[in-house]
Amino acid sequence: MSEKQILNDIELQDENEKESLSSTEEETYFENDDVARYEKKKINPFFKFFRTLFFRMTFDQILKGRKGNLSIKDMNEIPRTLRLEKYERQLSKQWSKEEHSKHPSLFRAIFRQEWMQFVLIYFTTAIYELFALAFPLMSSFIIKWLNKEDAGVGMGILWIALTILFQLITTLSSEFTKKWAFTLGLRIRNGLIGIIYDKALKLNSAGIVEPGKLINLMGNDCPVYIGNIEMIMFGSASPVMFIVLFVLIWNNMGKWVYVPLVVFVVFVALNVFFGMMYGFFYYKFIYAKDKRLSFFSEILKNIKFVKYNRWEKPMVKKTLAKRVLEIIFLFFVGFSRSLFFSLAIQIGSAMSIAIFTVMIFKEAQFQLAAVITTISLFNSIRVPVRTIGLLATCTSTINVAMTRIEKFLLTRELPPISINNSSSENAIEMKNVKFIYPNGETAFECEDLNIKKGEFVCVIGSVGSGKSSFLMSVLSELERQEGDVTINGKVTYASQNPWLMNSSVRENILFLNSFDKKKYNQVVKDACLVTDIDSLMGGDAYVVSEKGSNLSGGQRQRIALARALYDSKDIMLLDDPLSAVDFQVGTYIFENAIQKSLKQKTRIIVTNQMYLLEKADRILVLENNKLAFNGSLEELKKSDLASSQLVKTLSVKSEKAEDQTEEIITGDAYATKVREESREVGRLPLSVYFNYIKSGSFILFAMVVLMLVGRIVALYYYNASLTKWGKSLHPLLKLPQGKKEFFYQFCYSFIGDTVGVFGCEICLVLFCITVSVRLHKQTINKLLRCKLGFFDITPIGRIQNLFTRDFHMLDFNMPYYIEPLIVNISTILITFITIVQTSIYLVIMVLAILIIFVAIYSFVIKPVIELQRLDSIMRGPIFVHFDQTILGLPIVRASGAQISFKEKLIAKVKNNTVALYACKMTKYWFLQRSDWIGALISIVTVIVIVVTKLKHSMEPSLAGTALTNITSIPTSITNFAMSLIEIETFMQSTERILMINKLRNEESERVKEKYVEPSKLWPTTGKIEFVDFKFRYRRGLPVVLNKISAVVEDKEKLVLLVELVVESPL
Repeated sequence: MSEKQILNDIELQDENEKESLSSTEEETYFENDDVARYEKKKINPFFKFFRTLFFRMTFDQILKGRKGNLSIKDMNEIPRTLRLEKYERQLSKQWSKEEHSKHPSLFRAIFRQEWMQFVLIYFTTAIYELFALAFPLMSSFIIKWLNKEDAGVGMGILWIALTILFQLITTLSSEFTKKWAFTLGLRIRNGLIGIIYDKALKLNSAGIVEPGKLINLMGNDCPVYIGNIEMIMFGSASPVMFIVLFVLIWNNMGKWVYVPLVVFVVFVALNVFFGMMYGFFYYKFIYAKDKRLSFFSEILKNIKFVKYNRWEKPMVKKTLAKRVLEIIFLFFVGFSRSLFFSLAIQIGSAMSIAIFTVMIFKEAQFQLAAVITTISLFNSIRVPVRTIGLLATCTSTINVAMTRIEKFLLTRELPPISINNSSSENAIEMKNVKFIYPNGETAFECEDLNIKKGEFVCVIGSVGSGKSSFLMSVLSELERQEGDVTINGKVTYASQNPWLMNSSVRENILFLNSFDKKKYNQVVKDACLVTDIDSLMGGDAYVVSEKGSNLSGGQRQRIALARALYDSKDIMLLDDPLSAVDFQVGTYIFENAIQKSLKQKTRIIVTNQMYLLEKADRILVLENNKLAFNGSLEELKKSDLASSQLVKTLSVKSEKAEDQTEEIITGDAYATKVREESREVGRLPLSVYFNYIKSGSFILFAMVVLMLVGRIVALYYYNASLTKWGKSLHPLLKLPQGKKEFFYQFCYSFIGDTVGVFGCEICLVLFCITVSVRLHKQTINKLLRCKLGFFDITPIGRIQNLFTRDFHMLDFNMPYYIEPLIVNISTILITFITIVQTSIYLVIMVLAILIIFVAIYSFVIKPVIELQRLDSIMRGPIFVHFDQTILGLPIVRASGAQISFKEKLIAKVKNNTVALYACKMTKYWFLQRSDWIGALISIVTVIVIVVTKLKHSMEPSLAGTALTNITSIPTSITNFAMSLIEIETFMQSTERILMINKLRNEESERVKEKYVEPSKLWPTTGKIEFVDFKFRYRRGLPVVLNKISAVVEDKEKLVLLVELVVESPL
């Protein structure tokens, strides 16, 4: 097949193939200015109490989310407790006190600000944990009541009433502890984001060595309090519960209480140790992730350089190599978490078996009521034991995050540019100055330099001679080690690499200044932008994407220059402003903008274009970061500097525009729209779950299922053996210790349960790591092999969000929530099997409960997913804005735009806050209904036991087994519901990652098949041949090269001539 046919096939395919990441909504060119609002109007106190009590704050979003996509316009107002600006100022004030102390602590600053909220959350947590012991304690009295022949109706009603009361107190205290802890964590997150952003605005651009680390600070470290506060409060309140627990055990079992106490101390010590090990490896995991993300951020920022040099494979290989250490630490994080999760689950049963084994060995007498109460009490501490283990883990996690943030906040700041308004004739005065880079190397130094007001100064020198460093020194963006600098007047700066905001063309030019139509039109004309703006969809309302990737290089540079012209101040620092334009356009801009419009300004231009030197009042030559020459062009020609030799050989010509009515038409006037972030509609398709499982190992997945089934079987025999042993303890049988073979079966089933739990946990950790590793490898390969145009229309911040937040969900959060899901599935299933054995009527209750649960879940899951998607979409702009600010720090600082940029960040954080808050409150709405289901199971079971006893006869051992199981059923159902809904929402990350894997490669496999494999010795010559070659920059743009046929022979020298088009309106 000929090359011509191949090229035509490529063109045809490019025309017809659909974009794989097309959004379900209409893509827009224009910026969305919707910003969440704060709650203003006062709400009726009764209605507010009712709405808060039943978590109806986001019920409107639930109804809207069931109909379709949600946007910021659909969100309620932000609660007053989450006011960003006020809280950030308060937290910043507390940190300022700490910053200047001997041992600064960010946590102390946070605690001083929020100590009342911490105390309130601790109080409600303590209430929950203490009342969690009330129902197990009541079980003893219920068993004694069941053993009576003449059981009174009044006592039965009392048991039912107390069950309702205890369930009401525990559910409400648990729900509001979680709500207040989340709100506190979200408030702290927002405050920390604001403080970090403020700090970044006060640092010089060279001082921010690792931008990827800063992104990780905002993405993973700032939200560290969300979720961890809840665990810390539950863990810190647990000791009070444990003291009460062993007092109750001592009251029931007497001197034998010391046996479970020893087991408890050993288990808790192990849990704390595993928690500390977890925290240690988590710190190592995050540190390794920082290194990988920093390296990957550099790849993204230099993606054109990588792809032009065909470095995709080496970059993938190096990124994956950095990922290896991260995965090793991630495995140990999962391993240590599996150990303390398993211990927390089994500690109740272990203490029960330990005390009963010693009592049997010592031939002590058992009473069924005491046995049931002991097992019930021990079962009730599974969650507190788990949280006390997580106390060390979460504390360590927060400590790691706070240490990292503290280190950044304590970075030494450089003083801002000092502006004087003296009457001196000099605009800039430098005397014996030396500026250094962060690594201590010299950036710029000179003995004496005075630049007069209104002078036109050209700065020249070889590559790396320190030209840009000189401008950074004037801007105070580098550390001054010695000497004096005086700046007389305000400064405007245009950087070497054009920096643009993610806003409209007009906003980029105005840059926070008020709109003056006459001045604006003149600036657009002087910058040669009239034709370009006319070609853009929407004109100057066209939104520039991140780094101006939807504009050409010339357009970017001219818009940046136009911004400097519109914001022109006393001193203009222009770093190579004409490097991306051709000679005629550059001459036009120079004559009309720099020479004419800025005639009264002090103009300092860094340039390598020698035709500007003839107009310069003064020329500065830099060599080896030192000022080597300061004088006129004629003086430079007479000097012995290396730069003078170049000047002597140049024929500097002055080309002026013949008439001001002429307009230069540039050859790069085209528009490319930025792709909106893709967004699916409705619930996740089953294919996402299948692809997630397929990305892992089917063998490991089968092992997880096998271990889960083994645990269910072991739990069934555990309850069956307990019931049989309980029956053998009946006083009429006169067996003080019951039948020992049933007790031994009870012990064996516990061992089987322990093996099943730990085996399931380990297999799950390995499975999730396998999924994460394979998806990361596929995504990296796919991303670096996709077309370069993808990076032009996709903000880097969005990709960084994918590799920070989304992959963190896969690495860490998914196994964290899958583990309790599978554990609670087995617990709930066995509980249902056990309680239906007490009465056939409970089968109806179980079926009704299942129907109600599925109905509520189906009602709420679609809105939760929509809110989660909105949260993810609203999180991306925060990273994009932060990344843009870092790139444009010198311009932002020189223009005094810090406050305005901070306001933009707050607007983006507000949008994310309202989406995240609505998502979490909707989940709590669902969890409250799940709590009611768990409480209903306990209440109905007690009612059935009481009614059965009053009407017929109830076997105490069977009722006792049921009571021991329903002790933890509300917690199990709540944890199961929470895990279920979190997993489905976290799978959004998997969905987004899988969408990236659908990106088109640079070249389709169908076209590749048509190529002839060259020999290993190819190429032998440097010949290039074009046959009817067509080219455009990316899909949707016009063809810029059409049917080009040319041959470049080996060793030929080629000169490209470009026709300059000049049109006159006359």
